[in-house]
Amino acid sequence: MRVNSAWADACIHNVSARGMLVTSDAAPEPGDYIEIRRGRNVIIGRAVWRKNQFFGVRTQDRIDLGALQTAPAQAGGSPATGIERRSEDRFRQDAVVARTMERNRALSRLFQFGFLALAVGVAAVMVASTVYDVLSTPADRIADAMNSAL
Repeated sequence: MRVNSAWADACIHNVSARGMLVTSDAAPEPGDYIEIRRGRNVIIGRAVWRKNQFFGVRTQDRIDLGALQTAPAQAGGSPATGIERRSEDRFRQDAVVARTMERNRALSRLFQFGFLALAVGVAAVMVASTVYDVLSTPADRIADAMNSAL
């Protein structure tokens, strides 16, 4: 992907007839024009929104989905130089990133569940303690009155 005059790696997540969802460490600001290359396919578009490293692209022409899917990925480097910067296979590296993201999501769900369970447990103990205090005072008075009556 080229933003302004700088090349950066990007990952296309979703594609429609005139748009894409893309991620990149060098995500463009809304309004920036970008060029995305995959094999011999060149897609020119404009970033319309951005959230962290995710951004949406509106393309100037219709995207040929078939050509985009069958084109070989040009791994790393700029299309102009063709220099490979990665030592690992691109698909293996993408799979590692995807597994890491899923593991992090699972851990965050587990942390959220644990925190919620702990909060509910603390609230239950506090309610039980309050109810015990409220009910034990009259019960103690009744017990003292019965003991003194005997």
